[in-house]
Amino acid sequence: MDSPKHGRMSQLFKFRKKKPCLFLDADGVLWEDQGPGTVLKVLEICAQARELIKRFSDDDKYLIIVITNQTSAARNLISLNDLQETLANFFKRSANLAKIDAVYSCFHHPKAENSDLRINCTCRKPSPEMILEASRKFNIDLARSLLIGDRITDMQSASLAGIGNSYLLMNSKMLEINIQSRAPNNDQGLGLSFFPITNLSEITQLYFGKKKQLGQNT
Repeated sequence: MDSPKHGRMSQLFKFRKKKPCLFLDADGVLWEDQGPGTVLKVLEICAQARELIKRFSDDDKYLIIVITNQTSAARNLISLNDLQETLANFFKRSANLAKIDAVYSCFHHPKAENSDLRINCTCRKPSPEMILEASRKFNIDLARSLLIGDRITDMQSASLAGIGNSYLLMNSKMLEINIQSRAPNNDQGLGLSFFPITNLSEITQLYFGKKKQLGQNT
């Protein structure tokens, strides 16, 4: 049972003004996607992603949350415990480079080699569940939020969660995969609305370029 003080804090958190969020995929957005097990090789968040996160966190109106499917343990490339520790240590090391409020990861896959992770779960993108869970915990205004990913499944997840704007980071590696992607449940998300971008600096310019110009003209 919550103490009176803890209960009051929970109520204050629950009814505080909602904030929008910058949701980010990991592989292909925070760092270059090098195929299965990329997260086991990557050393740091890429420069463009660091700059993007800095601009949104400096603005102080946005939360920054990572939403990622990670299948290295499902592919038996590493144990689940070691993968979770690897992710935790990576983002802990990155804290001085990029302010990230939370990381939500799905480790399952319906065809996983690791039988313990061979699950048709509710959290794996294109399901919106990780986004919705974050929204409930952090009281996020999804309609004013944005998501950046490099797969159609990211766009589907954003659409199903009710995120206001979603951006598909285009690259040749994902082209065929994205063409072959199908919406969840065969029909949901087919009416996707998203914006293609070629690099993350386009988002920085879109959200902060006009503000910067206005400041220079005054």
